[in-house]
Amino acid sequence: MNNRRAFIKAGVGVAATAGVASAKKALPLKKVVHRRGERPAKPPLFNGAVSYGNLLFIAGKGYHKEGDIKVHTKNVLDEIQAELENAGSSMDKVLQCRVFLNDLKDYAGMNEVFRGRFGDEPPVRTTIAAAGGIPGNSLVEIDVIAYIYILFIPGGRGRARGCTPARPPAPPRDRRPQQCGGESPTTRRPGLSPQAAPRAHPRALRTPRRGGSPR
Repeated sequence: MNNRRAFIKAGVGVAATAGVASAKKALPLKKVVHRRGERPAKPPLFNGAVSYGNLLFIAGKGYHKEGDIKVHTKNVLDEIQAELENAGSSMDKVLQCRVFLNDLKDYAGMNEVFRGRFGDEPPVRTTIAAAGGIPGNSLVEIDVIAYIYILFIPGGRGRARGCTPARPPAPPRDRRPQQCGGESPTTRRPGLSPQAAPRAHPRALRTPRRGGSPR
């Protein structure tokens, strides 16, 4: 009885360990997405884009040149679009957007450029006027959270959209008997060559005599 209990406890422990290991293996991983595909030599102050599973986080973008709120908003949205596409996402896959204005009086001008940039179904959005202004003299700063479409292949790993998909299964082979030498497959026995087919049925190939049976 004691041996049986010990065996059961050992089995339960192995199953629990395997379950924890598989759960850890299935957890999504954090991945830094570099704009030009090259990792910087030194750790940066912060990263421009980080993915976690199929979620993509884009750091706040500003425009640090001359121009009004419309010029700043357009250039910031262009930068965000470039980051999204570099990571395998797009503007219409943005889930959340946060807008930080240097001055609340630019709210209407920002909206004129913002409208329509995220497709027919724009993301949720929060807009505030930052106390103290935006770093780098930008009139607006925007960050977003988007998703990356991943194609899951049965028996394999997920592939990001745009990668080569798995090959489709081969069509079923035609298993009907094939004709050989112009003869019907029913006129010869399996294993015989086409030349031997007439000899396989000598009675059927003879021409019957008039008024009598075949020779």
